Formats: sequence, structure tokens, C-alpha cells
Amino acid sequence: MTHPRALDTPDLPEHWRVFRSDTGRFWASRTARFTVVQEQAGAARTVDGDDELALARAIAEQESRATLAEVVPDAIDEQIQRQIDILEQAYPAWRITRLKHANGVPAGWTATRHAPLTHSQRVAGLLPQLTADDADALVTALSVQTELAHASRARAGGMGR
Repeated sequence: MTHPRALDTPDLPEHWRVFRSDTGRFWASRTARFTVVQEQAGAARTVDGDDELALARAIAEQESRATLAEVVPDAIDEQIQRQIDILEQAYPAWRITRLKHANGVPAGWTATRHAPLTHSQRVAGLLPQLTADDADALVTALSVQTELAHASRARAGGMGR
């Protein structure tokens, strides 16, 4: 592409400059940068196409990726909060937290007891904190802890008789 020729394309989204290479291929470059989040979602600033329609589709795809990158995290955060609320209702002795990687992508789960454990509870196998890769594994671990707590209380109640 030695001498690109700029094209007058009024129907393009703002911030896109379109040109045609010496070989006849259509190219577009976005003059405004995408955000880091949008770029991480795959939005590219330079696209090409065999013809104007293919180029318009490529540009639309990049703008779509950019838009979704900003909208989807909010929807994911709302879904995660709903999961946390449900888990905390089902397991009221625990504070549930969803971990995130540095780039904001959801990671594992933790559950931390609200009240400290006694020595006898620790001996019975109760843990102050649980960590799991996914919600299903966390629910399994919480269920095991609930059963251990019930068994510990039953043994303690039986010993006092």
C-alpha cells in the first residue's frame, strides 16, 4: 500500500478514515483510540475489506465489540451480585466474595465466616474461610461445612447430657 487514496464515505461512524490501496483493497483506520477495555475485548483500530460493504461490516463489528466491552462488564457485575445475594441467603454464616483478576475478569470465589471459630469447631473440621474456582465448587464446600457444623453441635449437645 504505497499511495492510499482517501475516500469520501459519509455513512461511516465518526472517527473512521477510509482509503483504498493501490491494489484496490479497502481499508479503514479509526482516528480515535479505543479504551484499554475495548482493545482487550478485541476492538481493532484498522480493518480491511474486499469491497465497501465488507469494510462497513468490519467497522461495524469493531464498534460493536467496543460497545459490548463497556456494557457487558456491568451486566456481569449485576449477575455476580445476584449470585452473592442468593448464596448469602442460603448460607447466612458466611460472607461471599467474587474474586477478580487485575484486568477485571472474574476469577474464583471465597467465603469467610462472620463469627470466629472455637477450638472445638476447628478440631471438628470447620474452616474460617473457603476458596473455590467456581460457584458450584463453593456451594459444595459450604454444604460440607454446614454438615460438619451440624455434626459438631450434635456431638457437643450429646456430651452435656
